[in-house]
Amino acid sequence: MSRISPTDQVMLLLRERLERAQQRVPEPLAQQASPRERIEAMAAMRMLDERAFRKALVRAMLAQKLGETLVGDPAFDKVVLGVLATLEDSPAGLELIARAEALLGRTAQ
Repeated sequence: MSRISPTDQVMLLLRERLERAQQRVPEPLAQQASPRERIEAMAAMRMLDERAFRKALVRAMLAQKLGETLVGDPAFDKVVLGVLATLEDSPAGLELIARAEALLGRTAQ
């Protein structure tokens, strides 16, 4: 039996999130913005450069999966940067990032 590497785990998580995002039926507006809505708002206003947008994307996905309470922890930022570096180092990871950017209506700058 083969072991699943951390890279494979990240890839599976992102694929799962992207598939859910594509199949999601619009929900009624919540009082508090979701991580995705916050990223969409920032991207729409062009407040983020490409690297910052990608970091925010990974941060939002991890916060949603692991819980918002971790977001303020400095160790969480290190995890976000590590996951982003792992994704950017692999062609499949870059493809997933590109798909996520396309889903959010953002094109490469």
